[in-house]
Amino acid sequence: MNANPTFGRLLKRGRRAAHLTQEDLAARAGYSAHYVSMLERGVRFPQPLTVDVLADALTLAPDDRATFHAAATPRPREPAPVPRVSPPASPLVGRADDLARVVGMLRGGVHFLTLTGPGGVGKTSLAREAAAALASGFPDGTALVDLAGVSDPSEILPAIARSLALREMGGRPIGERLVARLRGRTVLLVLDGFERVAEGGAAVGRLLDDCPHVRVLVTSRVPLRLRVEREVRLGPLVLPRAGRPEHAGELLQSPAVALFVQRAQLVHPEFALDDENAAVIADICRRLDGLPLAIELAAARISHLPVTALRDRLSHRLGILTGGPRDAPARQQRMRDTIALSYDLLTHPERVLFRQLSVFAGGWTLEAAEAVCGASMPEGDVLDDIRALVEHSLVIPADGTLDEPRYRMLDTIHEYATERLVAAGERDEVRRRHSAYFARLAELAEPALRDRAQRVWYPRLEREQDNLRAALDWLLHAGEAEPALRLAGALWRFWQRHGDIREGRAWLEGCLAAEGAVPALVRARALWGASWLAYHQGDYAGSRSFSAQLLALAREDGDALSLRNALTGLGMADLAEGKVAEAARWLREAVDACAPLGKAWHYASSILNLGNATLLLGDLTDTEALFEEAEGRYREQGDEVFAARARQHLGYVALVRGEYSRADTLFAESLRRLADLGEWMGVADGLEAAATVAAARGDAARAGRFVGAASALRERLGLAPLAYLYQIWRPFVARAEERLGVAAWAAACAEGRALSIEAAVECGVGGDGSE
Repeated sequence: MNANPTFGRLLKRGRRAAHLTQEDLAARAGYSAHYVSMLERGVRFPQPLTVDVLADALTLAPDDRATFHAAATPRPREPAPVPRVSPPASPLVGRADDLARVVGMLRGGVHFLTLTGPGGVGKTSLAREAAAALASGFPDGTALVDLAGVSDPSEILPAIARSLALREMGGRPIGERLVARLRGRTVLLVLDGFERVAEGGAAVGRLLDDCPHVRVLVTSRVPLRLRVEREVRLGPLVLPRAGRPEHAGELLQSPAVALFVQRAQLVHPEFALDDENAAVIADICRRLDGLPLAIELAAARISHLPVTALRDRLSHRLGILTGGPRDAPARQQRMRDTIALSYDLLTHPERVLFRQLSVFAGGWTLEAAEAVCGASMPEGDVLDDIRALVEHSLVIPADGTLDEPRYRMLDTIHEYATERLVAAGERDEVRRRHSAYFARLAELAEPALRDRAQRVWYPRLEREQDNLRAALDWLLHAGEAEPALRLAGALWRFWQRHGDIREGRAWLEGCLAAEGAVPALVRARALWGASWLAYHQGDYAGSRSFSAQLLALAREDGDALSLRNALTGLGMADLAEGKVAEAARWLREAVDACAPLGKAWHYASSILNLGNATLLLGDLTDTEALFEEAEGRYREQGDEVFAARARQHLGYVALVRGEYSRADTLFAESLRRLADLGEWMGVADGLEAAATVAAARGDAARAGRFVGAASALRERLGLAPLAYLYQIWRPFVARAEERLGVAAWAAACAEGRALSIEAAVECGVGGDGSE
């Protein structure tokens, strides 16, 4: 509402008709001459009382007084319309649920909604799409306010005013003028890129207090922490599931893949997803974490790079994720710049923590972060700074436990953090602390893998596999022979159970070959592990070689446990090669060496191993007693895995006796327990045991299916059958194979190979094996 500018001209005309100066009129009316001057120039707006006072001072006639009042009466003027937000140039992919949620919240009464997420996740595009979808519900307009160039919180309200075409004028504060413009109007304000001025969010909150029909949709890498604020965190696009056959039709259901194809076709219209390139494209999208901006920048390379070459170059993502559209904001033209913006917003301690966390591979726990990075941080600050990194979407919570929260970085962000760590000159020191922490963790876990704590420690080591590999790799390359061997020697039992036999043996042999002084007991533990892993690969000569080295070391060093381990290794190698009598002598000597040590678990294993020899010697009574004693001792120790394995061995005693029903029961109980515990080596043994019972009962086809399932699992794990058990079950299976015939046996085995492990186990414990 503005005054009619003719009032000033009428006032001036009336004053001159009365032969008065501005000072004379001011004196008559009781105002200052300056105020009269502003009224005549139209700068000030007169109130009705002022108009009456001035009319009296000019002694206006009634008709002139009415004209005077009419000129001073404000005339309504419609405010300039609020512009409409246009949707993004390309249709959104994979955001239907997010869009529905945002639209629903703003329609449902949420006044202040913040879209958060990492840079490049698509917050702006989603906000624009939501504003376009909500247009009909905001008759007075939807305005996009770009805050990318705003670095001072005091400039937020002026930026909003500019987007509403509200002119910069003197007089009332900008907040009051915005309230005057927006009060009573139904408007959606989209405030894009709020992270640089997050501390200024309260000013927008106050604006909403005075304008109840206004809604605000914010995009920011960090929440604004306002009471009125509601947050929607935007994650990467859904990726295709790993480990499944990748066909073009199925892959297009993945939003990440669909976006890649859409953007690739913009630069290469003939590009198409087919079964030939499907797996490569799926891999590209996984390596890019499903981040829309990263996918778009990569897809733009299709104009000059085949998909295979593009994938191979993604080992250094940031170098290739460049070249965004020139009309896009600068932060969206290079992935490195997108992440750098978030990094620049951090405080100094947060930057230090962010780059040092890059030493972790596959995630980390809070305890690990405090141990590895805490030396560089003020005491107690790691938790608060991790919270800040989560809020900045540079770190994301990962799958953990109630007692052990876990965090990780997206791979693209991780690469940037690594660059910053190297640039700061901190990499070697932080890697050293990282390796020391995981070496201590592995040594703490090693004895627990043999008792009741194994249910906790096996999953924990499984979660930390990438960190353990990274620690071993750095220790070897840094020439740290002793800590490398300590770490590898502590992990061999985990590798054995987890089925990483090839990998574990490679690490152990690499560490054993490393130059440097290593204590005898450290080398002895590593030799013991290497001997067993070679044994499980069927490399009995290699196993014997490691055990012989261990025997020489034990006799030189005088360590009784190392002596027991060496004797065990030599006996088991002989047993595998059919030298049963020689094996029994080694294994009895191992029992005798172990008995006085007070090592209950090792003693249980020694009598179990001796039982395997006596079983092949045909002494079933002594064998059964040894297996039963071993099972009891394992149960006392809380080792559920080896208790189940001892029960499986008791099944073989029953089998040899011809007690097929008892053997079947013992094998099924053992197989179920081993599968529940994730002991895949024992599961392979159990499937072979089930095949043996089936063969003994004359069901050759069922035996073939179990053999096929066991063979597939062994191939996956890199495991050879246990030779001493093979000598028992192979004759049964050979008779079943002969009875069924070559073609039918091959078909039965193929059926078994096609079964999932879960289905094969169900069949082995009494189910039908159907999926």
